[in-house]
Amino acid sequence: MVTLIKILGGVVASVVIVAGRSLFGLLILSPMIIRNGLGALASSQLRLHLIRGCFVAVGINLGFYSLTTLPITTVTILFFTAPLFVTLLARPVLSEQVGWRRISATLVGFAGAMFVIRPGWVGFDPNLLIPVASSVFFSVSLVLHKKLSETDPPWVLMFYMFAPTLLLTLPLALVYWTPVGMASLLIIMVISVFATMRTYCDIRGYSK
Repeated sequence: MVTLIKILGGVVASVVIVAGRSLFGLLILSPMIIRNGLGALASSQLRLHLIRGCFVAVGINLGFYSLTTLPITTVTILFFTAPLFVTLLARPVLSEQVGWRRISATLVGFAGAMFVIRPGWVGFDPNLLIPVASSVFFSVSLVLHKKLSETDPPWVLMFYMFAPTLLLTLPLALVYWTPVGMASLLIIMVISVFATMRTYCDIRGYSK
């Protein structure tokens, strides 16, 4: 999926890709919405859903932008900092116990990320902080997956990811809009399918 985003980023603005991904994601969910009715979206944790949706929107936009402007291998490595931030958030947000082994592994992981970013070193590129920031926002959404999955099914969590992301990204997408050819449209659809599958797996994984 990241390779497709990188390829498409050469001809389509990242915000347009994000908006398209979110729109097609909602279309993929439409059978579940029709089957269960709009009333099923009336979650008891609606406020938390919307907060999470805002974090997702920012995280995805930062992530897609970094993929279109930075080397894909570097961005992929820095995306792996997300589980490290999840570990840091597990105790204050979920009240989970974090043992010394996980803390040690997290510190080693951050040391590796610092080696890639090279803060304070000659040749430091501040743009490398963009995928790290994306990981921070994304890690918050991952942690909130667990809390929200206690009351709502995966498709509801996914709706409140795609809808806020589309609404928040659409104004920028219209500003940076350029005509999208059929090939680019098909790539966005493929990205949406893989992203929806990945999102479902993340929600199921963090709901355990």
